[in-house]
Amino acid sequence: MQTRKLSAAAVVQVVVAIVFAVGVLTFAGPCGVHDDGSVSPCFGTSRMLTVLGFSAALLSAVRLLVGNASARLALDVAVGVVGISIATAPGGFLALCMMATMRCHTVMRPFSIVAGVVLAVAAVADVAMALRARPSSNGTSGR
Repeated sequence: MQTRKLSAAAVVQVVVAIVFAVGVLTFAGPCGVHDDGSVSPCFGTSRMLTVLGFSAALLSAVRLLVGNASARLALDVAVGVVGISIATAPGGFLALCMMATMRCHTVMRPFSIVAGVVLAVAAVADVAMALRARPSSNGTSGR
């Protein structure tokens, strides 16, 4: 039975995605429900970011379990796309509050940018390592 090495980049993806999703729900989220029961536009954005974070975590966890190299590469690409979406969504295609001093601008958006970039870079690094380790068709290593 052949054993696979655990990819450090894939482990980083899982950890960052979970920390991101939980962070948006707790310490890096927007302001909560207002006294009158209403919510800011960024409240919905935080929920969408949470879904993206848990989606990235699920894709990364599946990537760790899958044995097929092509499937792992496809999952890495998917995590990279989700990472880019996380980095660009708040303020890009998901609404934030109008005031630049609000928590969604000062905490949630930078947190999303950093986490999204780390996810995308880890995915690209994992793809690069997998392609380098893959034997080429002429019998030499992938260098």
